Amino acid sequence: MKIITLINQPYPNMTGGSANKLLGEVKYLHKKKHEVHIIAARGGNSKLRLKDSEKCASLSHVGLPYIPLGTSKHIFLLFKMLLGFLSKLSYFIFAFFKSLTLIKGTDVISIKGIHGDGLCGVLLKKIFHKRLVFEHAGGLNQKRAKLFKQMKKGKYLTRLLLWFNTLTERIVYRNCDAIMTQEDVEDYYRKLGFKGEYHIIQNGRDTEKYYPQRTTLKKEHGIKGKVILFVGRFVPVKNINKIIKAFDLLDDGTSLVLVGDGELRDELQDQARKNNYPENIYFMGHQDDVTPYYNIADILVIASDYEGLPGVLVEAMACGKTVVASPVGVIPKVIDGSNGYLLPSKWDENDLVEGMILGLNSPYSVRKKSKKTFDENYSWEVVIEKFIRIYNPPLGGTS
Repeated sequence: MKIITLINQPYPNMTGGSANKLLGEVKYLHKKKHEVHIIAARGGNSKLRLKDSEKCASLSHVGLPYIPLGTSKHIFLLFKMLLGFLSKLSYFIFAFFKSLTLIKGTDVISIKGIHGDGLCGVLLKKIFHKRLVFEHAGGLNQKRAKLFKQMKKGKYLTRLLLWFNTLTERIVYRNCDAIMTQEDVEDYYRKLGFKGEYHIIQNGRDTEKYYPQRTTLKKEHGIKGKVILFVGRFVPVKNINKIIKAFDLLDDGTSLVLVGDGELRDELQDQARKNNYPENIYFMGHQDDVTPYYNIADILVIASDYEGLPGVLVEAMACGKTVVASPVGVIPKVIDGSNGYLLPSKWDENDLVEGMILGLNSPYSVRKKSKKTFDENYSWEVVIEKFIRIYNPPLGGTS
């Protein structure tokens, strides 16, 4: 099977989770002897993990550099919007002509977004009658309006952006043969005109990277006792401040390891210093390879107000770890009490303390079930078979 993947972001230098997901996807398609061609936007460090990609797929960067929207206001936002429009338009044009050189023998066109990549995919489908599959790797699309309003924008620009996005979604979804998402939001796509096959497919993780293994990390950093781990961005929605407060209520002899970075780092470090317990809280910063941190952890804590299916949850389970998590997004469909622990729907620091204690004292059977849940549902070996069944056109051709 031959696949053209269109992505209007500067892969592999786009958002880390999305880049890792796409790399895993093409790696395991390649293992199954399928041919993948990625056409990505220009921008960033195009040599980042380029060798990893080229082992599995051909990789082309086209168009003007990718322009992220950001949070500018008024005239600056309007200027950035115009630059972003030109960037997407250039990707659409150049990706289309690049696809013409690859279209012969192509079985399916995979799109990851709705703008330059989505519209280019629709045009290719219309002309060459190829199967078109849209894969939404993030959270709920219904959050789009709320997210736009949270940005610091003028109301008229917000309305313009929402109108443009909705129009583009209608065009793209109506022409898709299949849509893959991580959550059950089928009604959203149907209301926008989608009439094809709808599939819920969770992100896979690479078993060659994420697995239980020995590490000297605790010795290298002088980390003592049992380890509570957080991995993610230091932003308000993650409630790291509540994790630190709950940790303060635990008995001595436990360490809290925080992996990541973001806008709240200084504030969180000040919080640790004011409570006089910085010696057993470790701010490790951003890490390209988080696997050693999973493998020194006794539990991973996810205390977010909102998540889809967090990659850190799946990665920690791949390493056979107990997860204590808030019951948001897809998490309650993964954690069932036998393979990890959920917090109450309206939890506070005391509930988080109880969850941490429960996790730190979890029996081996919970950790074993955690690893089994990953192996049976979220390893790329399992997930890629679902991709292949969706990518292969049904008998009778495409819709």
